[in-house]
Amino acid sequence: YNWHICKTNKVMKGKSFSHSTKLIYEPKISEMVSVHGAEGYGIFMVLLEMLCNNKNKMPAQYFAIAQSMNVSEGKVHAIINNFDLFSASNGYFSYNFFVENK
Repeated sequence: YNWHICKTNKVMKGKSFSHSTKLIYEPKISEMVSVHGAEGYGIFMVLLEMLCNNKNKMPAQYFAIAQSMNVSEGKVHAIINNFDLFSASNGYFSYNFFVENK
């Protein structure tokens, strides 16, 4: 799936991403929401914003990420690792479905 397009936004002077309005019905997203609710979906979207601004690669610093969102470290860890939405290895993680569009 190419669910998201990460692109440079000259008006906002940064990156932005678009996504399908039917994203919540995709099986992997739906499963995540059934486990973690709307809070999980919000965490997921914030992670995408963070990754879009960091060339789709960030250190897997679950505690620091969780603190920045005021959520539990366990939820951040679960959303990154349990639904096959992100790839995590060597201390970093990335989103599996970004398409870079400059």
